[in-house]
Amino acid sequence: TPWPSDNGPRRAAVSSYGFSGTNVHAILEQAPTEGAPEVVAPAGTPALEGMLFFPLSSSSDEALAETATRLADWVDAQGPEFSITDLAYTLSRRRGHRRVRTAVLAGTREELSAALREVAGSEVPHPAAVGHDDRGPVWVFSGQGSQWARMGADLLANEPVFAATIAEIEPLIAAESGFSVTEAMTAPEVVTGIDRVQPTLFAIQVALAATMKAYGVTPGAVIGHSLGESAASVVAGALSIEDGVKVICRRSKLMTRISGAGAMASVELPAQQVLSELTSRGINDVVVAVMASPQSTVIGGATQTVRDLVAIWEERDIMAREVAVDVASHSPQVEPILDELTEALEDISPLEPEVPYYSATSFDPREEPYCDA
Repeated sequence: TPWPSDNGPRRAAVSSYGFSGTNVHAILEQAPTEGAPEVVAPAGTPALEGMLFFPLSSSSDEALAETATRLADWVDAQGPEFSITDLAYTLSRRRGHRRVRTAVLAGTREELSAALREVAGSEVPHPAAVGHDDRGPVWVFSGQGSQWARMGADLLANEPVFAATIAEIEPLIAAESGFSVTEAMTAPEVVTGIDRVQPTLFAIQVALAATMKAYGVTPGAVIGHSLGESAASVVAGALSIEDGVKVICRRSKLMTRISGAGAMASVELPAQQVLSELTSRGINDVVVAVMASPQSTVIGGATQTVRDLVAIWEERDIMAREVAVDVASHSPQVEPILDELTEALEDISPLEPEVPYYSATSFDPREEPYCDA
């Protein structure tokens, strides 16, 4: 691909789209010429061109505000030789970082002082983050649409723990849904049918989590999206593996009744804007199904309406695409099967989670989950 050069460094934008709605966009810049001279700001220079990053931390919200006040007072008291560049370096590289953290951006002494006093007055747009260094990573379990052909074949062949976990799940899924999950994840074609896709993804996610644990990686918390809630609850210890299989198999079996009646699509627009467009167009057979991120939304509903909306957004150069499902999950289309699903899950026995379990079904996923089915 041609990459023309002009007077400045060359740049390129790269987008990568996942099957389930993930979107990563990166800007790449031409590497600097080897041996380029280092640019050093002379002593007393108030700032380099652009903004600098100033991290702050303390042991509590109140202490963080006090730290910001003291630092702002100190900055205001410095003489003309003061360099905010040196201060940015010291705060980033020469200070310990405590559990309650925030940061400010500034390019001049005046901007830095004002930003610090905003922190002191709790006027920043986002609250300080609280770190937990010993908690470990948060594991995210995906929904449907992320499957591909032979997606578990290499793991089955090369990872003993993965293979052993699948061997444990195999007879459970066979008894509930009547198919071999091992054959589904090693077949040369993509697995189809919601009653096969969902149990297969569940099995792969649970087995992959067991494999990660065998390598010494443990989650600080888990969260699942859609069918991923079932796998997340098993990995968290909120459900036994037997009950997790019951949930995913019975859920997906009931959903075959509405298979083919709907569609879903992901669009790079905020949920509120999508809602406004649905209202202004008088659309009542499509709803916002998922708020995937502040700038990404998933819709679900009548197939043709979903496809019409995707075409409209594409004409406006808005990234939109249909998700690889044939059921409009998380929409009114599933309401006819809810009562039967409740009855089908009466025999499961929820457990106390062993690690924090965040549920995407809650208004705030960090709330205590309702493990009382």
